[in-house]
Amino acid sequence: MERITLGQDAPAAVDAYVEYKRIVGDDDGGILFTPEEYEQYKKEVLPMRLKNRLFVAWASPNGIDCKLVGPETLCFCNHRYKQHKTDFKEIPRERPILLPCKVHGCRCISYNYVPLNGTQPIRCRCKHFSEDHIEVSPFKCNKCKLLFTVFLVFV
Repeated sequence: MERITLGQDAPAAVDAYVEYKRIVGDDDGGILFTPEEYEQYKKEVLPMRLKNRLFVAWASPNGIDCKLVGPETLCFCNHRYKQHKTDFKEIPRERPILLPCKVHGCRCISYNYVPLNGTQPIRCRCKHFSEDHIEVSPFKCNKCKLLFTVFLVFV
């Protein structure tokens, strides 16, 4: 059995990387910023985020359930909220504010929260999950033989 030993600065390096990923996310395109680029990114983006931060909540139509959407909350397109455009120099005046998915190849034009039943995502009236439907409106089902089936839930 091989033993791996880490230097005394390893915990600090891990903490620095976790902070980097929390701030930058996927904005670096998978290539780490240099320390100078990282400092410049923080100077530009962090004040903008503090000034124009979006707080997103979902409420059921009957008003019983309410859910605050966080960075790890899944969208209808199966990507997380943090993978959608949420940084704005100025908050758009038009409503609703569209938050398109930033993942390459995803056709999602705005974040859509999928309610959960406990830990399980809810099913459509066609009995399939949201991931079985196309991520753009009208959210047609890929598994149903009926071409007109769209994602609808009983609320």
